[in-house]
Amino acid sequence: MARRVRSCSTMPEDTKFNVLNPGAAYGSGENKPASLQQHCRVFILQAVGLKRLSRIAELPLPRTMIQFLANQLSVDDFYINKNDLNGDHMSHCVYPAKCLLDMSDVLLKCVPQCLKSEQVMRLVEKWTHLRHPNLQPYLISFTQSETEIIVFDYAPYALHDILRSLTQEGKTIPEYLIWKLFGELCDVIKYLESNEIEYPELKTKSLSLTDDGNLKLESGLLYGTEERDPMQAMAMDDTGICGVYVSPESIKGEETTWRTQVWVLGCILYEMATLVPAYAMTASNMFGAMSAIMEGRSPAPVSDTYSMDLRSTISDCLKSDQHSRPTTDELLGFAKARAENLKEEYNGPSIVNL
Repeated sequence: MARRVRSCSTMPEDTKFNVLNPGAAYGSGENKPASLQQHCRVFILQAVGLKRLSRIAELPLPRTMIQFLANQLSVDDFYINKNDLNGDHMSHCVYPAKCLLDMSDVLLKCVPQCLKSEQVMRLVEKWTHLRHPNLQPYLISFTQSETEIIVFDYAPYALHDILRSLTQEGKTIPEYLIWKLFGELCDVIKYLESNEIEYPELKTKSLSLTDDGNLKLESGLLYGTEERDPMQAMAMDDTGICGVYVSPESIKGEETTWRTQVWVLGCILYEMATLVPAYAMTASNMFGAMSAIMEGRSPAPVSDTYSMDLRSTISDCLKSDQHSRPTTDELLGFAKARAENLKEEYNGPSIVNL
């Protein structure tokens, strides 16, 4: 399975992206010899490594000292290949990068001075304090040239890409793995609910997998600092098919509840079982998916090679009346029980090795 970030072993300067000045090329300024202090700084940071440096916040140190240590980082400690960037990266100031301290893959979320509104900084404070095994880990943040740079760990495999790959290869996901991943997703969504946080624009493109096949939900800070627009909860792939992950009540402008996200969980569960979006918009049929959602039409049936439990769970999640849907807690309990029951029977690879 292809990784979502290309190797940066050579890292030529002419492809390096400057996050502090996106329109400028790296190396365009005067190259000054490094001072002894700079050499010492690089030596210490490389010896410590990013992952261990990120744990300084757990130490019983004064906050000013923690900030000082964190701000020893610089954008020059990260390599961003401009050829890996797309429109979403540029418009949201989110950049996949290679940390040169330990060669780990990370994501940089940049908040320039002009965007540091009170609302945005509240979101930064909120999302950088969340901790869950299935939530993309926040590592560290530092400030440079009045830009807040927030560093997140980066799970190497995108679920959306895995689904497209399996489609091309004519494979399916074993039911045990579906329940395992769905249980992990419900677990992290329940955690966010317990913190009274509604995830912005949840979709398959928000999900990644570790080398061990464990699910990670990307931080809601990455693409959720602007005012929420339910119609952005779509995910276009390279085939021109746009998955629509918007509940009926959101389209109609009705009041939403925590069960609104259960609709999206159902869409994601359906997509893992069928490898196609439950509701899809195409260039030849721009409004068909929206009409089907508003009219309460069910998506195409899931193959009966999957259990009735799986198929009925999808149907329950995709009920038009949000109050008739199960709760996240109910889904979590059921998914964990089903995964546990199927675990002993399954001796295959993780999803990233299918």
